[in-house]
Amino acid sequence: MTKLQQRRFYINRIQEQVQRQVASFLALFSHYHEKVIVLTEALERLSSLPRELNQWYGKYSSVRQKYEDSQRLLQGYKDQNKALARHLEEVQVS
Repeated sequence: MTKLQQRRFYINRIQEQVQRQVASFLALFSHYHEKVIVLTEALERLSSLPRELNQWYGKYSSVRQKYEDSQRLLQGYKDQNKALARHLEEVQVS
């Protein structure tokens, strides 16, 4: 082999290696690009989650407050009924 043939041989080998590396890089880049797209879509879906959770917590807090108020009111009615029942018994005894 002459020096020129050797140089061409090595240049061809280097070009083949570079082409393989570029092809590998493009495949890897394409794979990562797809993952980034999927993650971006997921992030967009989740970005409204804090606002939705705040809305649901507000509704829950409101219902819970009404429930606690109703429980106190019911307990007050029970206490009044007991007091009236005792008073009725006292009136009936006397």
